[in-house]
Amino acid sequence: MRKIEDDIEKAKKDEVTKEQAEVIKELEQVRKELEKLLRQLREEELERVLAALQGRCERMLAWQIQVRDGTVDLQKNIEGNADKQPTRENVQKALSLAVHESEVSRRRSSARPTRPSKSWRPRGRRWPSPRCSTRCGPR
Repeated sequence: MRKIEDDIEKAKKDEVTKEQAEVIKELEQVRKELEKLLRQLREEELERVLAALQGRCERMLAWQIQVRDGTVDLQKNIEGNADKQPTRENVQKALSLAVHESEVSRRRSSARPTRPSKSWRPRGRRWPSPRCSTRCGPR
């Protein structure tokens, strides 16, 4: 009788072990699918960020080209004047171009990456100074 009970218990354990193995296998499949979806989402997000960055760079380039072309035209106009001196209109155009260029520069500097926060910094190290230590001498 005891042997029969042991055989029944062993059979139940084998069934449970098989069921656990199947569940583990299914969970591994689900984990792989989730990892695949997560990787796909990350790639899509990266593509969106890169597309936005490319659009921003293209806009800034177009603005910079406008300023350059305006400056070249202004120079030609000044050289076309009889006394080769800027007229009042030329000065106003130059001021307008300067304002436009400063706006382009402001937008360009806001697009630059910033330094990591102090909490990110490795211990015992400092960020390099913006001044040149070798050429400018001691601080």
